[in-house]
Amino acid sequence: MEVYQTLDNANVSYLLPKIERSDELKCIERMEQEGEDVAVEYGKIEVEQGSHECRVLYVPGRDGETQAFITNKRIDRRVGLRLACMLP
Repeated sequence: MEVYQTLDNANVSYLLPKIERSDELKCIERMEQEGEDVAVEYGKIEVEQGSHECRVLYVPGRDGETQAFITNKRIDRRVGLRLACMLP
């Protein structure tokens, strides 16, 4: 979490793979049940060095499995769909 905040404090935009923990796995399971290919969840990073809004994007990976990414950019589902289309 501190790395994300350090990047945001330096005004650096980031889009990084997210380690899939229980919250991410629950979202991926829900997406599978509802037949969704792409999802965007909104959250907030809060650490000692500060806080900022973030988004977790869920898109199909190269292997067909859903992959999670985290970013500090404002993003909506349409952008997530375009990102999914860009993956090889």
